[in-house]
Amino acid sequence: MLRNVLLDLRVRAYASDKQAAALLDAIENVPDLLTRWPQCNQSWIVGALQDYERKFGVSSKRYSDVLLHGLEPKTHEPSA
Repeated sequence: MLRNVLLDLRVRAYASDKQAAALLDAIENVPDLLTRWPQCNQSWIVGALQDYERKFGVSSKRYSDVLLHGLEPKTHEPSA
């Protein structure tokens, strides 16, 4: 179901937002790959995200680094 949602959004994005469409294209197969992560070719996903980051000037900290290294720890205290 999630893959179908991503596909529908990608098709709509191509008409008005090429950058959003490119990002959706890069992650289209992630929902299926998550169900079989141990067998997944993670380098394919990372490569697609890195291509997107280079093309649109997005920091690798936003997508590919998160996939490779996990989220950065929060450096601030939550407000009371």
